[in-house]
Amino acid sequence: MKLKIVISTGIVLLCTLFSAYADFVIEKGSAGWSMLNSSVDPADTDADFNTTWFNPTVGGYTGGSYDGPAFTAGLPAPFQYDNVSGLSGGTTLANKVTSYFYKVIDGGAGYSQLNLKLLADDGAFVYLNGVLIARDTVIDPDTYVQFSSGSGNENNYDEIPLIGAPLLQPGPNLLAISVHNRSAGSSDLGFDLELERKLFLVAYESSDWAMLSPIDSSTSDGYDPVVGHGSQSADPDFNTTWYNQTFGGYAGAVYDGPAFTTGHQGPFEYGGVTGIPSANTTIPTPDSGTRGAAYLIKTFDGGVFGHDQADFSILAHDGAFVYLNGNLVGVIGDLPADAAQDTWGKQTGADGSETTFHTLNVSGSGIIQPGVNLLAVSMHPTNTTSPNLGLSLQMVGIDPELPAITRGPYLQQGSHDRMTVRWRTVSAGNSVLRYGDAPGNLTESITLDPLVTEHEVTVEGLNPSTTYYYQIETNNAAGTDSAGADAPYYFKTILLLASVPLQGSG
Repeated sequence: MKLKIVISTGIVLLCTLFSAYADFVIEKGSAGWSMLNSSVDPADTDADFNTTWFNPTVGGYTGGSYDGPAFTAGLPAPFQYDNVSGLSGGTTLANKVTSYFYKVIDGGAGYSQLNLKLLADDGAFVYLNGVLIARDTVIDPDTYVQFSSGSGNENNYDEIPLIGAPLLQPGPNLLAISVHNRSAGSSDLGFDLELERKLFLVAYESSDWAMLSPIDSSTSDGYDPVVGHGSQSADPDFNTTWYNQTFGGYAGAVYDGPAFTTGHQGPFEYGGVTGIPSANTTIPTPDSGTRGAAYLIKTFDGGVFGHDQADFSILAHDGAFVYLNGNLVGVIGDLPADAAQDTWGKQTGADGSETTFHTLNVSGSGIIQPGVNLLAVSMHPTNTTSPNLGLSLQMVGIDPELPAITRGPYLQQGSHDRMTVRWRTVSAGNSVLRYGDAPGNLTESITLDPLVTEHEVTVEGLNPSTTYYYQIETNNAAGTDSAGADAPYYFKTILLLASVPLQGSG
């Protein structure tokens, strides 16, 4: 992630945030939507409407052949009939019936990790490039006469799990959505959404997890690795080494307990967990009455600089302990925030939600280190006969604070051939001064690498009685990006008075 702050005008503080981790493809209230809000079923006049409307060739996007009713183009979101509580402004719908929308979006160089937040009253199907990628409170088929399967949330935007691994292709892409009411008597209808591309450190469907569900193969009984069972030797230090072991390039502690199996892909479950409808890995299931914790570890790349903060979205049924690089950073469900109590037999105090994704925010200097890191999660049931267990998790790294400028720039110690420029930032960053003889000709620069909050850059070798234009820039430890704006800040060096010998009299 690249963060910079640049002063580039005499009266305006310009802050620019470049993020490799969060970038909106479509924002709430975006313009450029096309809409079909018809009082009659479009399939009455176009027999293949239900299979072609969401993938037409339009606006530079090459899709299929669509010859149905015309969409009205160039409309702004949100769309609503009769005032949906969580929406304001946008486009008013004439009918509270199943309605169809699409929008061409630019995929840039392409992107494979997406996050969708949707407010749909009452339900919706969402398509990307002709493929269904999400559904909210709806069941098949996607037709004009199909009502939603329940009442939608008309007050909040929900993060909607995506189907499969949808990706933005380079160049034009087509996002399409059909919005369905819950009944003919429902009073309102509407939607808006945001689509975000993210570079997750760990995504819901990340691969290369290692897993341990301790089971005696001869009896199918679950067992405590500390105690051992049958042919499996006891590992007295299991509870303090499993989450910080040397694994996949990560240098942790020595681990000599039961072997983890590798090459697994999230999400994980056994017995069926409502909020994980399409788990990629089934957790081996011990016989009822002997069920305890299951363990997962995964290495991930923290990048060149690492991160001081990470945001998790976690569904853990019934509960979980979460570790980063050997440190307990959070618990999900009714469990104590104490790693010493993270044992195979530890049970949650209450039955955890099967549908709620919890937000876990962790922070601390260098909590995610540059290069290889280790994420570890222990999943815990409510009791030894619990019928199901599951985990779905994503993690996004947050970069260091933007070093906002709180004072300056101001000038000191000027002379005929030098000038000092100073400024102050709220957090530490480097110091960059660009200068030249015209606002659009800042050809010289000085960069001081130490990360400081009090910045002082001195320019020497200037010409006397000359006006110079300048621009300041501060970048935090996450990296730099070039400043591009003209800089009308300026100073003028003083006139150099030549030494003139005094003439004597007489």
